[in-house]
Amino acid sequence: MIKAQAASGNRAVALHTYERCRRLLAEDLGVTPSPQTEAVYLELLGAPTDSSLLWHHRSPARRRAPIR
Repeated sequence: MIKAQAASGNRAVALHTYERCRRLLAEDLGVTPSPQTEAVYLELLGAPTDSSLLWHHRSPARRRAPIR
């Protein structure tokens, strides 16, 4: 959701959504956002204010299996 909001030019809404997510996770479950969610947030903080925000990530299907 945060990525979609930022990509559509709603950076302030994306930041608000992250903060809501972070607060709910902390209050209801006692946990912090995942490293992936934190990375999106940090990238958003350093992103330009226009709608040219791009995130590059690996989909779960393309991740490598752990080496054993």
